[in-house]
Parts: sequence; structure tokens; C-alpha cells
Amino acid sequence: MSKFLFLVACAWAGPKIVSTSPQVTELLFQLGKGGDVIATSDFSDFPAAAKKIPRIGMPFAYGVETIARFQPQWVLTEPNAAPPMIEKGLEALQVRHLSIPIRTVAAVYSQSERILSEIYAEKNRPLRIALPRAQSEFTFLAFSWLDPPILFGHTSFLSDLLAKVGGKNALPKDWKNPYPKISLEWLIKQKVSRIYFIAYADQTMDKAFSMADFWWPVGKPKIIGLPELFSRASFTPLEHAQELLP
Repeated sequence: MSKFLFLVACAWAGPKIVSTSPQVTELLFQLGKGGDVIATSDFSDFPAAAKKIPRIGMPFAYGVETIARFQPQWVLTEPNAAPPMIEKGLEALQVRHLSIPIRTVAAVYSQSERILSEIYAEKNRPLRIALPRAQSEFTFLAFSWLDPPILFGHTSFLSDLLAKVGGKNALPKDWKNPYPKISLEWLIKQKVSRIYFIAYADQTMDKAFSMADFWWPVGKPKIIGLPELFSRASFTPLEHAQELLP
């Protein structure tokens, strides 16, 4: 078990919670509250125990009526994965709810403390995880998807984590989309020292090298494939942050 985790509950001893986001579900388990989750959204597969929890449907597509059938005491939503008007629907049903935005490293800690305080009236705080630091600053582009190219923007968790270890995202700072889709014309003009990509099953290192050869036939940057855990905002990427600096 990771050193920063609290003990994981094995039964619903606490409040009954519906988590509408895979990231929030993972965070609840890491806080030792996974046993209180009575339902969650599709793709809530981490940790393995989360796969056994009943589902309310796809992120962005679940309905208030489905949530209500579980009779939760609390509903936790995430702005990046919530349908429009969901909070107003929960208010109409008089269901207590919290919006849990976790786009930064700091938010993982602050939102964890908020959950513990507001739902459990606990003053426990997750232990801070020391992050490594690159010897010198580096510029990067981080790909959520290679083809078509979709990047991790400045307002994404991975971009913030890379900045904490010494990286500088080459995307313009005024691009607020957390996952911008970019043109090949823009991409081939960029000069960066590192390229990161999430190594899903169909996004291999060979594919990344092949595409980088096309984008940058001269002066190809260092290419680093990251495990899928870096696509999620939780404590797990913080524990594995050394993998960002091979």
C-alpha cells in the first residue's frame, strides 16, 4: 500500500456516496473512503476494487434520475466530466453534493482535505509527496492522443505536474482548453526538447517515433512514453513522478 494512503474501508461504514467521475472515485479510495462509494461512472477502473461498484452511466451522459435510484447521502461531481445542469438537478432533489475540480497538483491535496472535512468532519491531511526536479528547465509537448494530435493543455493535471518537475509547456499560455486539438502546421513549427505521450495499447513507442520523424525530420526531441496512470489526476502520478525524468 502506498505510504500516503489512509486505511481503505471494506464496508459501507460511512456516508453513502455516488461518485460521478473516475478520478474522484480513485481519489476516494486513496483517502480510505472507497468502501463508502455505492455507485460510480463508467471507466472507474482504478483501483481494481472500483470495477465492482455499480455504474450510473458514461461521464457527461448520466442522469439525475439514475443517481437518485441509489439514494445517496452525497454526490461528488467533477466539472470536467459532468453533464450540463447536473448540480441544479441535484439541488432540486435536495441531495447534498460537492463539485471536485482536480486539474492541478495542489488541487489533489486541497480537494482531498475538502472531502475529508465537509463529508467526514475529519482533520486528517494526506502526506505531501516530495517531487523530483530536473537539473535544468526543459520545454515539452504532452500528447493525450497522437493521431489526430491532441495535447495536454496548461489547465490539465499532467501539464501542471510536468511544470512542478521543471518543465515548460510549449503551448501558448492563453490556450485555456485542457485538451486542445492542434494542427500539423502548428506542430511542425515547434522546437521542444521533450515529447511525452500516454502509451495506450494502440499508442506504442514505435508509432510515436514514426510520427515524430514525420513532424520533425531534423532535430527530433526526446520521446518519452508514459503509462496510462499519468492520464488521471490523483496521488498515483505523484508517486511515479520520477518516470517523467528518465
